[in-house]
Amino acid sequence: MRAAAATGRAVRRLRPRSLIAQFAVLAVAEVWLFVNYHSHDASFHWTTHFLVGLTAASLFNLGWLLVTSAPAPGQIASVLAAHLIAMFPDFLFGAQIPHYPWMDVFLVHISAHDIPGGDRGWLVVGLVALGVYAVTLSRWIAARA
Repeated sequence: MRAAAATGRAVRRLRPRSLIAQFAVLAVAEVWLFVNYHSHDASFHWTTHFLVGLTAASLFNLGWLLVTSAPAPGQIASVLAAHLIAMFPDFLFGAQIPHYPWMDVFLVHISAHDIPGGDRGWLVVGLVALGVYAVTLSRWIAARA
């Protein structure tokens, strides 16, 4: 009985209404962030840190699923949270605090721009991480059906 209740709670995290609400918040926030970055001729920074955030959120959700055998809460909201962490030094930069190498603690904020392929490289990494998570989650769902 306990296992069934735990599985029920875990599956509720994947309800369409919750996912749609999270996606709406993500879309509005990301459009706002992109417009702000674009107005400073820094839209490439938005792209890099969004893809880093997508990768980090996918790996976090994958790890949570593998460790707890249940999907993490905030499946889509975690992308926004990770993106905000990745871009935090840019908020500091807006407050006249220059970028320093230690800021890599915010999801490789400085080094993220130096990977081979630039944003195309992050796109590949992000899509692979998201794909692995999607396949793992779909198998978890199929095992409970």
